[in-house]
Amino acid sequence: MRRIVVYCLFLLSALSVSAGVDNIYRLLYDLKQLGSTPTIVEQQGSYTRFQLTDSTTLEVYESLNDIVVMTVCAPQCSSRAGVYNKEGELLFPIEPSVTSIFPLATMDKESGSLEWTDNDTWEY
Repeated sequence: MRRIVVYCLFLLSALSVSAGVDNIYRLLYDLKQLGSTPTIVEQQGSYTRFQLTDSTTLEVYESLNDIVVMTVCAPQCSSRAGVYNKEGELLFPIEPSVTSIFPLATMDKESGSLEWTDNDTWEY
């Protein structure tokens, strides 16, 4: 049951990813309280990558306005991205340049720029 609650909490947060360091750490604290073990996987300058669950990562590039990428794999990976102000309000979503059912974003750790790939390839 606890695992279901953790995934539901994550899915709700994926719909409205909150930026800003305080909001990110609040999300990590809430996940820990529910029995999950989110960790900081990588930190380099303004870039931080969190592992929220086995199948979920959150990448944040801190600048004047934060760039946030949430990637969920279930089992096919897909990303959502947006630019948020320090209060955690979405300023605008970042859309992939190509239409894709499962767009996958890769964030440059030094500049925060995104590269989108089409992750619709299925292997049978």
